[in-house]
Amino acid sequence: MINFLGRTFLSLCFLLLISFSWPVHALEKGPVGTIRVGIFPFEPFNFIDENGVAQGLNPDLLREIVRDERWKIEFVKGSWAECLDLLQRQEIDLLVSVAYSSERAQVMDFTYESVVELWGQVFVRPEGKSFNINDLDGRKVAVMRRDISGINFIKTAEKFGIRCEIQEVATHADVFAAVQKQEADAGVAPQHYGLRHAKEYNLVGSTIIFSPFSIYFASKKGTQHELLSHIDAHLSKWKRDKGSFYYQNLEHWMGNLATRHTPAWLTYSLIAAISSALLFSGFTLLLKIKVKRRTRELQESETRYRELVENANSIILRIDNRGCITYFNEFAQSFFGYQAQEVIGKSVIGTIMPETDSTGVDLRNTFIDAGSRPHHYNENENMLRDGTRVWIAWANKPLYDADGELEEILCVGNNVTERRKAEKQLVESHELLNNLAEMVPGVIYQYRLFPDGRSAFPYASPGMNDIYEIESKDVREDATPVFSRLHPDDHDRVAETIFESARTLQTFYCEFRVILPKQGLRWRWSQAQPQRMADGGTLWHGIISDITNSKLAEEALRASEEDLKESQRIAHVGTWRLDLASNQVVWSDELYRMYGFDPQLPPPPYTEHSKLFTPESWERLSTALNTTRDTGIPYDLELETVRIDGSHGWMWVHGMTLHDARGVTIGLRGVAQDITELKRAEEEKKKLALQLQQAQKMEAIGTLAGGIAHDFNNVLAAILGYAELVRAELPTDSLVIDDIDQVILAGYRARDLVKQILAFSRQANSDPIPLQPAVIINETLKLLRASLPTTITINQNVDPQAGVILADPTHIHQIMMNLCTNAFHAMEMEGGTLSIILKKVIVDKDNLPNEPCMKPGRYIKLSIKDTGIGISPEIREKIFDPYFTTKEVGKGTGMGLAVVHGIVQSYGGSITCDSRPGEGTAFHITFPTTEVETKEKIESADKNLHGEEHILLIDDEEILLEMSRKMFERMGYRVTPKTNSLEALSTFMNQPDSFDLVITDQTMPIMTGMDLARRMLQVRPELPIILCTGYSSLISEEKAKSIGIKGFAFKPISKKDIGNLVEKVLNGSSNPR
Repeated sequence: MINFLGRTFLSLCFLLLISFSWPVHALEKGPVGTIRVGIFPFEPFNFIDENGVAQGLNPDLLREIVRDERWKIEFVKGSWAECLDLLQRQEIDLLVSVAYSSERAQVMDFTYESVVELWGQVFVRPEGKSFNINDLDGRKVAVMRRDISGINFIKTAEKFGIRCEIQEVATHADVFAAVQKQEADAGVAPQHYGLRHAKEYNLVGSTIIFSPFSIYFASKKGTQHELLSHIDAHLSKWKRDKGSFYYQNLEHWMGNLATRHTPAWLTYSLIAAISSALLFSGFTLLLKIKVKRRTRELQESETRYRELVENANSIILRIDNRGCITYFNEFAQSFFGYQAQEVIGKSVIGTIMPETDSTGVDLRNTFIDAGSRPHHYNENENMLRDGTRVWIAWANKPLYDADGELEEILCVGNNVTERRKAEKQLVESHELLNNLAEMVPGVIYQYRLFPDGRSAFPYASPGMNDIYEIESKDVREDATPVFSRLHPDDHDRVAETIFESARTLQTFYCEFRVILPKQGLRWRWSQAQPQRMADGGTLWHGIISDITNSKLAEEALRASEEDLKESQRIAHVGTWRLDLASNQVVWSDELYRMYGFDPQLPPPPYTEHSKLFTPESWERLSTALNTTRDTGIPYDLELETVRIDGSHGWMWVHGMTLHDARGVTIGLRGVAQDITELKRAEEEKKKLALQLQQAQKMEAIGTLAGGIAHDFNNVLAAILGYAELVRAELPTDSLVIDDIDQVILAGYRARDLVKQILAFSRQANSDPIPLQPAVIINETLKLLRASLPTTITINQNVDPQAGVILADPTHIHQIMMNLCTNAFHAMEMEGGTLSIILKKVIVDKDNLPNEPCMKPGRYIKLSIKDTGIGISPEIREKIFDPYFTTKEVGKGTGMGLAVVHGIVQSYGGSITCDSRPGEGTAFHITFPTTEVETKEKIESADKNLHGEEHILLIDDEEILLEMSRKMFERMGYRVTPKTNSLEALSTFMNQPDSFDLVITDQTMPIMTGMDLARRMLQVRPELPIILCTGYSSLISEEKAKSIGIKGFAFKPISKKDIGNLVEKVLNGSSNPR
């Protein structure tokens, strides 16, 4: 009994001692209270045994960590998916066995130290043991929901082009059960789990092993940094000691070894006894011990921190408020190639970071700017010691002194160079794909011929409407409407060609005629590649183009040739005779006419005939005359003549010998025909063929412009819409407000570029606006500097205050690019200087250029000069003619200067060319100025736009729909978004009076916006509707309003404009709600 009371007293004293030291310990040891830990079935790392107790490597590690701490842990069980949800709802504080991914890093914080590294493996029934990954194509594969092994398997399969039917279940046990019950052909699990439990389900591991990954402790983003750091300190310390608690338990759970440890109660009892004895030694001694212990633990904590930082697999450095490095961890030293003492005290600029990156971006204030924000993330180019450029993703945290002044910045970085390279390659691949698509005019299609004779177009691009005046959706199941458009004389031939291609699987080529309701008789050309389908049918992938203009040009060319032949038949022919003894020449009257002489006068003597031909033609004729005289062989020549008035012509001459009765050659005789018109016809024929080629190119551009305008404007609408949403939320003093303004400005420029493309292909009109050309000229020069070789020097003298003109910005850009490109080609071989000058000028009646559209007044003058090869006078007269070019094939179409000339004249200006061979070329362009002021700055969206009405919003582009929803809801409107026109119609029909306004896209599958509006207006004729379109050749504002639509808008449209339009339509409604 005495021993019992003694032990009780000692225990109470020990508890009293702990209560004295508790507050200090709490500050030193990290978290307080109870830490809730999520645990899910994942043997042998974590699971709940049959007694409801948390078991496994992770629970044992956590129990050891908290053994001497004032905080405790509570395990909360659930499935993997349930634990993820509990973590995000903060119903648990910590989650075990979490594999790292960039997506999870957006919502979770992880320990730096991993617990263990694992592999993923595919498990199958014994008969499928020899499966490789290709054998899984088209099969069912079970995975645990949101499990990293399943995610990695799906990514791996996609890389190999394998398409599996993924079946998601709650746990790994459910994965194996699904495979055992033949509900799935294979299952994915971590290798260690499968090796432990596969036999229980009569499964075996396949040869498919993939994607090693590490597991960590994790918490919700920004909530448990202290807890994770505490765990990291223990893991880091344990991993350095091969005999530590960590390795013992790892061997126990992974190697199935039951290792015994000293019971915790015995340790606590010994500590209690020692502490009780110390308690009686005096309270003063206790305080000294507490101080020593606190000092020691602080030192241990500092040591753990430094070990953690030095052993981290990330770049960690500190810089002071001057940008100088104050700390440089071991990983940073290894990565950059510097020893710490080499960079400590030096600026980051010039050591690990260049002043500018490879694109010219200034990097000098990159880290200092981070001091103005609590957390700053950025990616930028850095520099290794050997000069190699690398990309680093930095996370920066400013550190302040007691006065709140910036003292240092803690920077943690990771190498993302390979990711940046991959992103660049992806962009280049997209650009290549877009460039290839731009080469395809007409309609792109798939045509399916079924074994029973039926046929359909499973896919057809929007050009189907231009080619057949049929919507793509109308032939998706049945191709009969297309065949009904064929010309009766061509129908059977087309069908026979299709069947022959299906039989031989040879490429389908065919030219045929169609009769269309609106366009009438048109010519079409198609090419398609067939492939045999599993059901015995045939599928073609091909294109159809409109070749009507080409056919008409061919017919015109053929008619021209026939007319030329007829002209030759009825042409006047002259005769001539030469007496060799007297050199006397006799001409017929027609020959006089051809030479331009008076028939009443004698012809010039033979010695003067050299003046009737060009030197080259006379030399050939003299040689032929002598040869025929000596050999008797007749000759035929085409000669260039010089008429008496100095004009040139062409003559065909046939000559032969003239004999007397004895057969002796006494002279020459022959016929001559004026072929000047024939020569001109041949030149016109060449020009017509060239025009035919250019017409085909322009036809392709026109078809392409309409085809891409809708999709491109949709993309721009999303970019501009989200940019305006971001800008509206930014404070007026935000550092990025100018950046987002540039995004919006670039979006507007892209929108204007689409308008210019449509205008160039005669599908839309461009609208001049007041602008300062100096801005566009300087932007163009920035682009040119990057593309011109260093052998060409650019001198610019651009007056920013030269004046304001009314013009389309893309026209000014087009003029600059065209003339500067021509200058580059002129200096390409030898190099030189390109000079661009912009200044204001006054044109009066005395120096007014010979341009009927110009009037005296104020102008700006743009001069573009080069020091290239120059232009000869005879060529200079033709440079503004359409299709005229001196460039080799692939470097010019002959349309550039003609288009520039047309643009300048359309704005009431002039363009002149000064050039001499070998002295360079200068183009001078003048534009009339205007007093209207420019409006370059991006205006903020109207803050007063507000409403409370209910809007039904329809758009098949989800990104546009989501953006528009956010925009209108921020204005105060209630929004019901729909991506399907039929679903939207059904919603409206169920509650037609619940919506105050309908905003719908025009181009949507199944039902267009116009058709949807008609159906709705039949129910509510007064219903306000706004129709939006990126581009459509079938709809206009007039057509929309003719059926009762109140508003019409082209995408992209700004927040301010759409807000004003909505307000206008709602206020103008005859029955406002």
